[in-house]
Amino acid sequence: RVRDKVAASKRKGMWMGGSVPLGYDVLDRKLVINRDEAATVLLIFRRYLELGSVRELLTALAAGGMRTKIQTLRDGRRRGGIIFSRAALYWLLKNPVYIGQVRHHKAVYEGQHEPLVPIELWEQVQASLAENGTQRQLGTNAAEPSLLAGRINDAEGRPMIASHAKKGPRRYRYYISPPSDQGGDRKTLRLPAGEVEALVRQGLTALLSDGGKLAGDLEAADAGPVDLEMIARHSLTAARIADMSITELRRVLLDLDARIAVEDQRLGASYAPRRLISPDPSVGDETRLPFSVPGVLTRQGHEARLVLVTDQPGRRRPNARLVALLVRSFAARRMLLHDRVPAGTPAAQTRKSHLCRLARMSYLAPDIVQAIFDGTQPPTLGATQMLRTGELPVSWAEQRRLFGFRSSPN
Repeated sequence: RVRDKVAASKRKGMWMGGSVPLGYDVLDRKLVINRDEAATVLLIFRRYLELGSVRELLTALAAGGMRTKIQTLRDGRRRGGIIFSRAALYWLLKNPVYIGQVRHHKAVYEGQHEPLVPIELWEQVQASLAENGTQRQLGTNAAEPSLLAGRINDAEGRPMIASHAKKGPRRYRYYISPPSDQGGDRKTLRLPAGEVEALVRQGLTALLSDGGKLAGDLEAADAGPVDLEMIARHSLTAARIADMSITELRRVLLDLDARIAVEDQRLGASYAPRRLISPDPSVGDETRLPFSVPGVLTRQGHEARLVLVTDQPGRRRPNARLVALLVRSFAARRMLLHDRVPAGTPAAQTRKSHLCRLARMSYLAPDIVQAIFDGTQPPTLGATQMLRTGELPVSWAEQRRLFGFRSSPN
């Protein structure tokens, strides 16, 4: 009954309590404009239009000493008077109370209070917020956008975060899962972004070029008669995917509401077939169906990081760490053979011991070396695993068995 009463009162435009928005006070259970705070609200709206960014607006307000509304609670405690957060600014800029309206869940009703922000200014701000939101979704405002940001989860259903690391001038992108909330022994999952995105690109190409699957999925989703022209349009899109930029491909992902799940042994992918007819979310995405993404997942050595291995060997790329290990091993062997290692100090002895460990890898069987350079070595073989190997067997057949090669070459 209380819930129904609140809903009925808001439909009449009445203020039903809660945090009082900046720019208003409450008098006789009604919102009335606070002239001093109203000037601050108008300044915030206008400054946002000038700067075009909530992040820059946040900095400008902090530099100007502007603070949130101070409110006195019933028990006498005071709340507010702090620097604006991004969430607080978004809430303020999108709050329809400033144009004389009252929000109740997703509905908005005409309020009984006086509007504070001119409707022209309000509409300009909302248009700018919507445009910036689209840019954030598509990644057009990022220096190096991540295709799957907000679209990829780990096996526990936790969103994976787009991250990066820099080593010298090079920038490495990853998708990382957060640590387990239960504090279990599941380790943080880290996947190389470029490899995941390449496989998703292949999966989308296969999906949109397969007219039979699209027609079957539309029928399974009870989406009405199959439109052959629509199927043909998606086939043309599939032909362009290989050359699409990240921003263009992300638009395809969003239009299809495609999502990726990192499962134990593979990448799972699903999409909403009704979005093939219209990318408008109001079409409904209650029916989700899978599509195939090539590749399997496997743990590499003792490392917590998982690596991606495509099930199409011709598309595999060499493992950069393994290749680097081989290069360093041959360099270490040359240094030891030519006695270029200083001696006499503990540090020198440690360095010589490390060089000996490295140099062992230069005596690998030629076919093992070639496989590493080709990227066709066993997917579980990692650089750390090889470096931690004790005595390297002299027999090439034993080396193959040790490192997981199935059989010796003919």
